[in-house]
Amino acid sequence: MKSIDQFMWGYQTHFRSSVRYLANKVLERIGADEEARALLVGVRRPDSEARHAVCVEPEDGDCPQSLFDGLLQEIEKAIPLDEMQNMFYDHEPTMRDKPENIRRKVTREKVAERLKAYDTAHGVLSFCGAVCPVDGYYVCPVIQIAEDLLRRFPPVEFPFVDRFRPTNISFLDDCIRQVLDEANRGLYAPEPGRGARDSMRSADEVVARSASSFMRGVSAIIGRFGEVDLLQAFNEVAALKYEGADANGRLVLASAESQNAAPEFLLRLADPVRLTNGRWIRKLLQLASGSTALVADAVAVSGIISNAERLTADADPAFTVDFPADRQWTLAHRSQQLIRVEAGEAQLPTEPISYGQFKDQVERLFVASDDLDADALWQIFQATLALGSKLNQVID
Repeated sequence: MKSIDQFMWGYQTHFRSSVRYLANKVLERIGADEEARALLVGVRRPDSEARHAVCVEPEDGDCPQSLFDGLLQEIEKAIPLDEMQNMFYDHEPTMRDKPENIRRKVTREKVAERLKAYDTAHGVLSFCGAVCPVDGYYVCPVIQIAEDLLRRFPPVEFPFVDRFRPTNISFLDDCIRQVLDEANRGLYAPEPGRGARDSMRSADEVVARSASSFMRGVSAIIGRFGEVDLLQAFNEVAALKYEGADANGRLVLASAESQNAAPEFLLRLADPVRLTNGRWIRKLLQLASGSTALVADAVAVSGIISNAERLTADADPAFTVDFPADRQWTLAHRSQQLIRVEAGEAQLPTEPISYGQFKDQVERLFVASDDLDADALWQIFQATLALGSKLNQVID
């Protein structure tokens, strides 16, 4: 039986393996061709007599314990300076929990800062989950994703409006965050890792929750804060037929302010139709073909516009929802597709060719080259595709 020097609790190896397994099943489920790695970083609690100040699971991996030298002292210095120290709550239990919440928050932030050097050296990005006390340690679950995968499916950035609206959205990021939420939930179970998979949701459930969270982010950016479950609404529309025909058409999501500035309305509805009214939306979608589209504010359809491309180019934020075939829909921001859903199952956008296939073909073609940089060629290829997409929009 293998002994563990950097010991936190008895089932730490099993728990980390379960988190890694879930992360990779989720990536597989959404169509990613890269694998994730998982770490556990444990920071000794002030009231603990544990031998190590910091433990890393796996201890024989390529993330060394020395990366976290001096971390305890750094955390203790940062806690009195944290901005949450100035927060005061009327709710007595929340005020009572404030010191513990600050310690966990600072611990997570400092672990994330230390991992940046590792990320740069290994071409990954580390996502740190919420910190949870397990025996004598504060444990931070970490999922590491290849930087290239994140470059291929980058988040869409938006200017700050208020603290209620996100400044970026990414379906891939939402999936990773949901896995970390499952890891945090699992850490609260008795003896985490003993039957860990039973304490966490399945990959299908995680992806469904991620897609729902992503679409709530879209709704919030438009300014309607999730009044309508867009995922459910679009799934219903995509599944409906009209006189035997499959759904096929386009819908633009834009704020009321952006819609009012758009002069291309062919039809304005006196009574907007809520997106939850799937049958009426499906009928209206028959009128949205070619360059025309329905326009909605993430709650209700207000009319039909004649130049959807102009609205999505001028208005920011604005999103395009396409219904290409039976039970299928995609959502894009300008030329960047963000998510595709088929038969209710959400996935990453389809790439013309995967990175793995591209790299394999490049290495076969340039086998004699000594300074081949497949990653650089991939970036050029991606930029060319993006330019082609924009030119097609101009031509249309």
